[in-house]
Amino acid sequence: MVKRKITQEDITEIFSRHCEGEISHFKPLTGGTFNSVYEIETKDSKPYIIKIAPDKGTSVLTYEKDIIKNELEFFELTKSCKNIRFPEIYGYNLDDSYRYKYIIMEFVEGQM
Repeated sequence: MVKRKITQEDITEIFSRHCEGEISHFKPLTGGTFNSVYEIETKDSKPYIIKIAPDKGTSVLTYEKDIIKNELEFFELTKSCKNIRFPEIYGYNLDDSYRYKYIIMEFVEGQM
């Protein structure tokens, strides 16, 4: 497992770089074993998702390296699909200019 533990302060800092509103709570989402995924809710009850890539020093398979860039590209390419609901992207960082690579997106209710 390569998921990172993220503090509330880090979540708040990442969120405030791209979005307005004060976070009322956040919780990690379970499942998956790669990105750390957190559900965030602001005080005005707007839900968001933050996906945070593994630390750059983490050993991963070749195809997994920087996979978060592929995820963002997937969302960008598919947003033109009219019959499928994809989350809106609110912000991201995909380079090493910041200590985390992440995507902030709209929370979309789903079923397993």
